[in-house]
Amino acid sequence: MLVVVQIVFTITANYMNDELIKNAIDNQIEKNIRLNLLYENIEDVLHVDKSFSDVFAFARDIGVENLEDITDYTVNKTLSAIYSINQFIHITVEQKRELYNLYKESWETFDSNAPEQSILNHHKRLSKWISQLYPSDFREVLRTKDQIGNVVNAQYSIDFQMKVLGLELDNLIEPIIDIGCGSQANLVRHICKQKNDVLGIDRMIDYKSDHTKEVDWLEFQFQPCFYGTVIANMSFTNHIVYHMQNKTPYIQAYLSKYKEILASLKKGGLFVYAPSLPVIEEMLDNTKYSIEVTDWGNNNKVTKIKCRS
Repeated sequence: MLVVVQIVFTITANYMNDELIKNAIDNQIEKNIRLNLLYENIEDVLHVDKSFSDVFAFARDIGVENLEDITDYTVNKTLSAIYSINQFIHITVEQKRELYNLYKESWETFDSNAPEQSILNHHKRLSKWISQLYPSDFREVLRTKDQIGNVVNAQYSIDFQMKVLGLELDNLIEPIIDIGCGSQANLVRHICKQKNDVLGIDRMIDYKSDHTKEVDWLEFQFQPCFYGTVIANMSFTNHIVYHMQNKTPYIQAYLSKYKEILASLKKGGLFVYAPSLPVIEEMLDNTKYSIEVTDWGNNNKVTKIKCRS
């Protein structure tokens, strides 16, 4: 019997692969997706699935070959969960690096003899990391709530976007870039049916191709006098509105990036976006830019800015 057990253990260890660990991570995140990690009594509401703790206890004991890959995967899944709760949160490159190191530390300090306590300790570290993403008044409110809602972050249909933004494939000038194209880059894929020089950028991309790039728009460099069409539907300018209303530390970075995007238009180039930014648009130089605003009702407006020179 002992020999059989040893053989089974050896076989199990050999087949202990990334997918098993990643599935455990997925399940744990899914079960706690609405848990407010800033809740002051998080130990009372944190759900730790036994299969999750068992997988990690076993993996910690036998070791994992692709620890960096698994850590990257966990970081990306965590970021995706955070963005699904609040799309307006901005996470810097340095903060992402901190999150990566946090997961590495949790792995290195994981005690397979006390897995639940190790996981609780990890979530307390994670809570401290997340707290920096919110203003102090937000943090005070969240301390008293064990569950958290979410800000709507929709994937709009192609027909809807084309109609609302007033776009026609035949008239789009290349190069074309879609800012905040969404994880599936649906509009980009549609435009690629007739156009070649097309790029969609977003901080989380599931549809990987030569026409998509996973990058934060504040970190992406827009080449001067380059683009024929810049599209941003309920993405970049929606965030500008949010950061202006909440007076966040990132508003200046957003305004600077807006100016950079305008400067990236070549002569005749078009910047199409929703929602509109009337406070900013009224300050633009009308000798250099023409502005067209379409009102779809209920204060839903689309702006087209054309570069005259």
